[in-house]
Amino acid sequence: MAFDRFVAAMYTGRRFITQRKPYCVFVVLAVIWTLSVAISLPWVFIMRHVQFKWTFGPSTSECIVLRHEVKRRAYGTVYFVVSYVFPVVAIVAMVSHTLWKLRETPTRDPDGIFVGVHNVARKKLVHLLLVVFVVFIITWSPLQILMVWDIYRTTPTSAVPSSLRLSYFKYLHHIEFSVKLLAYANSAINPVVYCWKSDTVRRGVHDMLWGCAADRNHSRVSPVRTVTTQPTQMSR
Repeated sequence: MAFDRFVAAMYTGRRFITQRKPYCVFVVLAVIWTLSVAISLPWVFIMRHVQFKWTFGPSTSECIVLRHEVKRRAYGTVYFVVSYVFPVVAIVAMVSHTLWKLRETPTRDPDGIFVGVHNVARKKLVHLLLVVFVVFIITWSPLQILMVWDIYRTTPTSAVPSSLRLSYFKYLHHIEFSVKLLAYANSAINPVVYCWKSDTVRRGVHDMLWGCAADRNHSRVSPVRTVTTQPTQMSR
């Protein structure tokens, strides 16, 4: 999304490759989803579902990492860099480049024709990109911080007293659930941000909802049968 907004801001009014060749959209989507699955797939092999039986409470089940500690830290670090650090750096670089280009763009061309309309459109897109970036930081940072803390913490679970271990796991479970819910809410917040900051998206949503309502109302109207009569020739 950040790259899409960057292209829209820097190449306003130009036809990009996905517009000249619509099938490229499906290729880009396939590459993105393939890379996403490939990056997340190792979690399936390094985590196991384990059930804990406690003396001071009911049994609980958790998905924990049972592999080598060095490998777990190595993969966790790579996952953190790819899924969080790289997107943040990329967004910051694209926004900075766009702002620098806007700073260099004159408000009038050599013939004296005012070209500020394009600058206004670009500034709106940059502002939208900044809002999306802030939302991304707010929603995903807690989960990433928790993950890094989990793979690099020096105090093992066995060091927690037995009487407090159940409460410790419940506390971590509630925190993990909360930060995951916040991170996954990013996908629901982004459409709201786009509707809020983009006139084009608002018009598209309005047309879509209005079109669905019009189709629904049209389907409720019963068809009217029309009868065509032809004049008959009277016999003399």
